[in-house]
Amino acid sequence: MDRRIDLICEGRCNPGLPSLDEERREATAQLKKPSWMWLSMHRQLKHTPHTERGRSRTGGIWECQQCGARRRY
Repeated sequence: MDRRIDLICEGRCNPGLPSLDEERREATAQLKKPSWMWLSMHRQLKHTPHTERGRSRTGGIWECQQCGARRRY
């Protein structure tokens, strides 16, 4: 049985995700809230269908059905 859920794609579907993650880490390190621009950009991230491709000690391995990127969740 294939399990499917919509997740934020960590691949080509969201090319700006690494810079958003870096800004969030910096804000967290400085004990600040992310900027309004960050929140706006975060809301625009694509949630795409992902299919579970396996399990690991830390959770499932999921594959984006649009670009093929894999992530652990």
